[in-house]
Amino acid sequence: MTKTILRVDASMRKNGSYSRKLVDSLITQLNKKDQHTTKTRDLTDGVPFINEQWIAANFTPLTNAHPHNMLNYYNQMPS
Repeated sequence: MTKTILRVDASMRKNGSYSRKLVDSLITQLNKKDQHTTKTRDLTDGVPFINEQWIAANFTPLTNAHPHNMLNYYNQMPS
């Protein structure tokens, strides 16, 4: 009997996310023992105004932030 894993991703970081890497590793280990099917739900799909660029900007110290970059990003946001 094949078991199904429901993978729910909630990290806005598609690249460089520790939680996504952890789940990748866990699923790989589980599949070494028995084959599983995986259904993936990504809760970040459909959230256009929060992306990796926005997250990086929030972790950038204000002393390193460039006002031009912030204004460009703000102007690209949906109204």
